[in-house]
Amino acid sequence: MAGNIKEIARLANVSRGTVDRVLHNRYGVSEEVRQKVNQVIQELNYQPNTVAKALKRSQKPIALGVILPPVHIEFFHEVARGFQAGTENYQSYGVVVYQETLEVYDFCHWKKAVERLLEKNIQGLITVGIDIPEAREYLERMAEKPDVVIYNTDLDYDGKICFVGQDHYASGKAAGSLMGRIVKRQGEIFTVMMPLSKQAGVLRYQGFQESIREQNEGLTLLEPVITGEDPDVTYKAVKEALEKHTEIRGIFINDSTVTAAARAIEESGRGKEISVISFDLHGQIRTYLDKGIIDYTITQEPFYQGYLPIQILYEKIVMGKPPKRKNYFTMIDIRCKENQYYENISTFYES
Repeated sequence: MAGNIKEIARLANVSRGTVDRVLHNRYGVSEEVRQKVNQVIQELNYQPNTVAKALKRSQKPIALGVILPPVHIEFFHEVARGFQAGTENYQSYGVVVYQETLEVYDFCHWKKAVERLLEKNIQGLITVGIDIPEAREYLERMAEKPDVVIYNTDLDYDGKICFVGQDHYASGKAAGSLMGRIVKRQGEIFTVMMPLSKQAGVLRYQGFQESIREQNEGLTLLEPVITGEDPDVTYKAVKEALEKHTEIRGIFINDSTVTAAARAIEESGRGKEISVISFDLHGQIRTYLDKGIIDYTITQEPFYQGYLPIQILYEKIVMGKPPKRKNYFTMIDIRCKENQYYENISTFYES
């Protein structure tokens, strides 16, 4: 098989890794390259055993279940696009993906969504993590245990086959290091953060806090405000903080209410004197980057968080290939006004 792959790579003028991606229908190859490789494969009449097995299995659907958070969280629109691309890419190999969208981000709604998916006899479950004891205990008690991939926010569940998402603690440390530099390590820093029930926000703040402390200079962390990801609460909290604390030089927003905070900063008239670091890149965040209200935002490859779990489960269930690692960390990608529109293709594409 290796010799054949080597020959395909030579004739198509690509690497053997690219041939492997095309053969196993993995994302990460441009359409032009994929077509060129497939043409060579057809000319050589080459069909590896793994692909033949997958085509045979396509007669019997491989059922996967996906759980998405509420639709009002704009970040997850791009994750959903990744799921859709994965579904379309693997459907010819017999993969069927059932999707449940949570109405409310809590254990009760999540549990009911899992139960509805289990009724469809899924072989793999892809879920955003709700890191509370009840969720872990529920997964451990499941009578029929599908392979579980956690994405975006990890869940401390030993039965999962892997996690796909950002290292939130490391991203918080990166934000803290960046903040210290742009405010010249002087002044007060105010934080808007997720509910304590969301592991991602807690880890981001812990990393941020540790980084600020390590700089050990003239920075003061004010008491963070937990807004419950309610834009109205965030707007009011930021507005009041700016009125009360004249020495605020930086604002760290680690939840989804970025634009509400940015609006309060803009209306205060202090946008030029306050440095703002947020997370993700969508909707009005771009507008506030252009205006100079948000200085930097840290992205986490949401499309990849949707696509990769489907690929992982396909290879595990159909090919018997377990994940190579327990954590697939997405990039800590820092964006500003000048680079916000560039597409990051390094994760996916290979020429």
